[in-house]
This record gives sequence, structure tokens and C-alpha cells, in this order.
Amino acid sequence: MKLPKTGVSIDKYLIKVESLHKKKYLNGEEIYMDNTYNPLENAQSIATIVKEPVKLSKRSKNIEIGDQVLVHHFATQEAKPVEYDDGNECNSFYFFLDVGMMYMCIKPDGSYKPVGPFCILTKESDEEVITASGIFTGETKRFEEGEGKVLVADESFIEGGGKVGDTVMFKKGIDYDIDMPGGNTVYRVRTNFIYGIING
Repeated sequence: MKLPKTGVSIDKYLIKVESLHKKKYLNGEEIYMDNTYNPLENAQSIATIVKEPVKLSKRSKNIEIGDQVLVHHFATQEAKPVEYDDGNECNSFYFFLDVGMMYMCIKPDGSYKPVGPFCILTKESDEEVITASGIFTGETKRFEEGEGKVLVADESFIEGGGKVGDTVMFKKGIDYDIDMPGGNTVYRVRTNFIYGIING
């Protein structure tokens, strides 16, 4: 039985994904990835909001219908797809998902909003040390595993004196990588695991 267009969930969002596995890009071109060896590594992490839950307490004030959200890897791996009458024969997949499995919202204008008690970070890559005259010294400037720059900040981080753009320190091994639309990688970190701001 298909969920009709008028159907709703009491406590979960209805989300849509175009593929059960995330897309990979090389020089801006989508490439095929064999996901059989590690399905969670290649699990889809970007979804579009189709319907809101009826219960207001189960909604995020930062999420609206039509927004894209970054979701937990398990969202399309452990849940069963929902048959939804979307009015056409597209190849999309639909799932009911709790707001607690969502970490960040991407608005249609490209702006970001936090969802839940998380900050979204970017990380610097290791760099070869080159002198002002262009000579490679043989050294590499390495960035610590537990460091990142805040891309999206939740309210508690801001209330604690932090802001978007800060470089922060956090407990090693607790960050969670998520692919953004277009292939860039960001990292979800619980705000209460961030213990210091290096610079702002």
C-alpha cells in the first residue's frame, strides 16, 4: 500500500533521496563507485524534506519542506523505504526519519542551518612546506586530527562565545564525516565534545 499525498507521520519527517548511495565526483564529473565492499562508507547522506511530522515537538525550527538535510549514514541502510504516491514514476526513494538523525539543513538559497546539538566542521589538509622563493623544504605541515573550522554552529556553541569560522579542538575519534552536495566532505561533531577555540 502506498502512502497517499495526504498521508503524514505523527513523529517523523518524510524524506526523499535520489539514490541509496552517495555520489562520488572526479573533476566535477560523477563517477561510479562499487559500494558492495563497504555499504556504510558509500551510504547516502543527503536527503530532501517532503513532509513534516504532525507533532510540533518532533520538528526542528530550522527545517522546512523542500530543504536538503545531511542525515546519518544508517538512514537509507537500516530503514525500510516507504511507498509514496508522488504522482509520477520517478526513481526516488522515500523514508520516514526522526529529526535526531539529521545534522544540518541546506536552504534553497544555499545557506546552512544547524539541526540538533551539533557543529559542522571543515578540516584543513596536510600541506607541503614551501619557502617564499618557492623551494620545497621536504617538510609537511600537519593538522591535528581533533581540529576543525566551524562551518555551521548550533545555539549552545554561540551562547558559549563561539562563532562560525572559529578553529576548534575536539575529542579525537568522535567526528563523523558526511559528504555535501557536490562531493566536499564536512564533519559532524557534538557541541559538548568541543573543548577549546584556537582562534576566531
